[in-house]
Amino acid sequence: MRLWIWVVVCIGMIGWVTADESEPDYPLVETLRQTAVSVFDPALFAQQRFGVVVDQTFTPSIDHPLGARETFWASNDDGSFLVEAELRAIGEQSLIWVEVGARISDDHLREVAREFDQNIYHQSHALWGDVEALQAPIVILYAHDLGANVLAYFTQRHTYPAQVLAMSNERPMFFINLDSYFEDIDEIGATLGHEYQHMIGFYRNPYQDTWLNEGFSTFSEYYLGYDSPQRYLQPWMLKPNN
Repeated sequence: MRLWIWVVVCIGMIGWVTADESEPDYPLVETLRQTAVSVFDPALFAQQRFGVVVDQTFTPSIDHPLGARETFWASNDDGSFLVEAELRAIGEQSLIWVEVGARISDDHLREVAREFDQNIYHQSHALWGDVEALQAPIVILYAHDLGANVLAYFTQRHTYPAQVLAMSNERPMFFINLDSYFEDIDEIGATLGHEYQHMIGFYRNPYQDTWLNEGFSTFSEYYLGYDSPQRYLQPWMLKPNN
């Protein structure tokens, strides 16, 4: 008899818990669902959050002549450092700067600029959408000491005004690691297409989960016509649960 009473009590408790969990009262969650999140604009964020009056746009200057020099902030796992660079190629949608003293041909850099202009820029926006705050030309910087096993990267810090982040280059840009330098134009194109999705994605949704963001960038490589996503199949097949 005591056993049956205990069973009935347990069933009642389970039913009470189930009923309680089936209709949660989370007003904050509902508010978030109904909140429209606008496209991220670093300059506007700086004004609204920090009261900083931004007196510059985030459009890189196109007035630099070939051979012009400028100093940029770059970073690795040890921190940020300055790189003196020279403008070596000018495309319709890109400016390619190279660390002073680096041995890389101008013909190759012009080919990279054409690849970005013709096969990446417009196609990426057709896939992911246009972003008003993200305007060409996009800066591409080749530099040393960006970190072991790093081919290239985009980091959002350089989209902020220097009044907010002192070591900001104040422009959307990619970094390509000269220590991992490769000449294959398809591999470079795939890398730029991958990083450009990260850049567009930051403006459209700066809070995107990392795994999903990386998946979108890998899909971009495939969508843009590069074979590079195939390189992920073999490691996955070796460790499909990883």
